[in-house]
Amino acid sequence: MSDAIAEHPLGRAVELGSELLAELDEERLLSAIFDAFQQVIDAAGGTLLTQSGSLWVERRAAKLSLHQLDAEWFASAQASRCPELRTLPHNGGRAIVITMGEPDEFCACVVLEGGSLDDDAAVAVTAPLAKLATVALRNASRVQGMLETQRLDDEVAISAFTQRQVLPPQPPRVQGLDISVHFRSSRLGCGGDFFDFIPLADESLVFCVANFSGFGTATALLMATVRGYLRATLTVAGPQLGDLVAGLDQVIEDAPDDLQFATAFIGHIDPTRTRLRYCNAGHESGLLVAEDCIEELHAAAPPLGVMVGLVPEASEVPLLPGATLVLATEGFLEAVDSEAPRPQLRNVTAAAAHGRTSSEVRNRIVKTLSPTRHPADQDETLIVIRSEAP
Repeated sequence: MSDAIAEHPLGRAVELGSELLAELDEERLLSAIFDAFQQVIDAAGGTLLTQSGSLWVERRAAKLSLHQLDAEWFASAQASRCPELRTLPHNGGRAIVITMGEPDEFCACVVLEGGSLDDDAAVAVTAPLAKLATVALRNASRVQGMLETQRLDDEVAISAFTQRQVLPPQPPRVQGLDISVHFRSSRLGCGGDFFDFIPLADESLVFCVANFSGFGTATALLMATVRGYLRATLTVAGPQLGDLVAGLDQVIEDAPDDLQFATAFIGHIDPTRTRLRYCNAGHESGLLVAEDCIEELHAAAPPLGVMVGLVPEASEVPLLPGATLVLATEGFLEAVDSEAPRPQLRNVTAAAAHGRTSSEVRNRIVKTLSPTRHPADQDETLIVIRSEAP
């Protein structure tokens, strides 16, 4: 651009507007837009507003503040969509209202006080600058959207990877027990489900299935912490369920996210495979099928991390040869195509459990209740543990 054209207000407006297109950071762009309009109008003062819903927010100001503008200004700004410009009396002089954005996608508004240009010249100068500013705002918004999408994609990938490293790839082989797992991850990467099986030196087994309230990387990292705590504590102190659950309660309470909590079902099957001790903290009821009876192992306390210190006492039930324990998470039940998923799970479990292996029971329940393969917003977990007949 030649010096003569650049010195003309219209040429200066186009030059400044073109420079705006190179700025993709929204905060810096808003400052640049405000400065550009002040320069071309030679304004004595001004303010830049952005709209969020029905609210106006002052983002930049110089000798003219949002509190000096009344409802007439907002109505004017709302009505004078780009590329229109409106002048209104203000403080014995005039003020110019310039809006940027499409009629159905309002972006921002600049109000300038005074200025060396008359109304016709102000319109000629600000109209192209407003158009270029609108394009710059749209570009910045799209770039920010793409960056946010990439950030979310990266977080999904990281959280999914972390969860895969935390969850056991397959159930352990434990003498006298037959264990199967169905796990379907959510489309959000880490949807909150956790489970683990820990064989102990005395040939007993501790297992845990939990559903964390959060999603994403922070939840996956908390799962890793819980897994480490479980294994370290069991190695040192053995299967003292009450102390174990109380410790887990404190671990979750101490998480950086104050709103994090978890439902949990923690069980211990003794070396003789004849007793099951368990603590259920706000989790879905376990279903224990033995002979012709089915027993629901209900929660006895709120989820862990909700009320520190209020944890369930351990309960004990006999584990008969051939008995089958079924544990599901909320995500699995929400995927059930039924208005009453819990009674439906109970009925299908009762019909499927007799005389079948754990994998056969698992497959029949999944095929009957959760046939879809589309990822949901939550993880889906179903665990089947069967006591093998001697």
